[in-house]
Amino acid sequence: MRGADMKKKASMMAAVLFLLGASALHAEIAIIPYKVENSSADFPESTGGEYSRLLSVASLLLKDDVEIASPREVDLDLERMKLSPQDVITKEDLDVMGKTLKIDHFLLGSLTRQGGKYRSESVLYSVRERKVVARARVADKDIFGLAQKEIGEALRAFRDKTAFNPDSAGGGSMDLVLLVDLSYRIHRDWPSVKNAAVGLASHLIDSRRVDTRFYVVPFSDRAAYPSSTVSVNSIPSVREELDKLKPGGSAGQEEFMKSLKYAVRNIKWRSAAKKVIVLISNSRIGAGSADTYGVMARNRGIVINAVSLGGIPGDLSEVPDRLARITGGIHSHAAYHQRLFDPAGEGVEVFMENGRLFRSRVPDGEWRKGLYSRKGQRKQHAKPKSFLEEIFISEKQALPNPYDMTRTYTRATMEHIINQEKLEDNIDLLVKRGTGKTAGRSASGPVTAGRALLSDGTVSFWVNAPGTAFIDFFIERQKTGFVFPLGVRVKKDSGSAYGISLIPVIKGLGADYLPPCIKASLSDIVRRNDYFSTKGLSFPPVWFVDVKVEQAEKARGERDIRGR
Repeated sequence: MRGADMKKKASMMAAVLFLLGASALHAEIAIIPYKVENSSADFPESTGGEYSRLLSVASLLLKDDVEIASPREVDLDLERMKLSPQDVITKEDLDVMGKTLKIDHFLLGSLTRQGGKYRSESVLYSVRERKVVARARVADKDIFGLAQKEIGEALRAFRDKTAFNPDSAGGGSMDLVLLVDLSYRIHRDWPSVKNAAVGLASHLIDSRRVDTRFYVVPFSDRAAYPSSTVSVNSIPSVREELDKLKPGGSAGQEEFMKSLKYAVRNIKWRSAAKKVIVLISNSRIGAGSADTYGVMARNRGIVINAVSLGGIPGDLSEVPDRLARITGGIHSHAAYHQRLFDPAGEGVEVFMENGRLFRSRVPDGEWRKGLYSRKGQRKQHAKPKSFLEEIFISEKQALPNPYDMTRTYTRATMEHIINQEKLEDNIDLLVKRGTGKTAGRSASGPVTAGRALLSDGTVSFWVNAPGTAFIDFFIERQKTGFVFPLGVRVKKDSGSAYGISLIPVIKGLGADYLPPCIKASLSDIVRRNDYFSTKGLSFPPVWFVDVKVEQAEKARGERDIRGR
């Protein structure tokens, strides 16, 4: 009886949707509002719909090249089919919706809030394969972080199938070796290193559409180059191989030289591919014959980009620094941040990079880009960024330890600390930045195609247009005089009238994609710029403001007579 009822229900749905064929979405993925499991006055069922919209924006910010169905259209079709996210949604329901509305995949799940955290469990359903192709279970302290994690996990199966198309206009090819310290000294950073490596693979394969061969070459006295593996355009394989590796033992000159030699001489580097070694270490490495292999790498067109972690201050990282300079790469030190609380409950932001300790009374997302304002390799005497106050360590005290920030801070300041948040680092950013440093990279920055004066009726901002598409969009909007949502990033700028500048990021996104939690007024941003420049979706965070264009002007196109 149940099968007959289901067939009857499916037939009715098909008939209804046939009549509504004009509203077909023709989208790759539709995100259905999530089911809220433990709703309450401050966590209503409507949160599921807001969260699904947040996921749509997160996908755009992560530059997933997929078409997301309009949330408004998804809501309308659920209503027409008499389906509620809070009730049962069957495989048959999704098959009918997908085939009639020409949707390839559905993302749907449940949302809970407990223990101070948001949690979600979701499935990615393929209409063509008629099965669930991925499952995700993530948790985070705020809903923005949850959405970012969910998009990364839930859409992985979808990306892996569509990531590389040799007939498309891709991003070329790259052979990349992760030459990684696997000694016990890296164990506290190992989760971040693994996440950074998987994120790098996703960045190359998904976002940049690069034909990637990803090798992992560890070094320690318990693991060496025979453990190295290769994964061709496969993000799950990178994760699986990294999960097999466990930090242990020690890593010195001998272990490092063997793995470096193997990486330079024995990896099957493709002649037409960009060649990059990303060296990540938390152990002091003796020089040995490093220069010899550095020169050999340079002659073979291999760039070595190095990341030194928190256990290596500048004077102990000479070898990674030299290898990077010989091959034309970059050497970066990881930065660390932790929020500590005094007995009165007041928070202090504490930072560390390259053996130097800093604090600030206000959060600033710029720390992830590094703590120093002066570019360069050696930063023992570099000037820290303006929001930082340096805490000087006595020579009699032990070297600063980012992995025990509370003890390091209290010893240096004699201030009492009673609680702390989780330690953060920027390893992912540094690892990703390293792959951009390859032979022939352009040093030119983003082009400013013009500027526009934006207003919400109370506050006005001049913004630079990052490219011709944006300035053309602003000029057209000035003609219409309409108010529209614009995605912006908030950046501290002491030279501006309000102490901040706005950077346009996303234009032309329909209002139905935007839940209230991701929208702000210009007045709010001016008043709480510390919050809006550090908290929110993505990093740096993106907020949507409703504005109209008061004035727009293109940049002058004349060529300077002194230019070439």
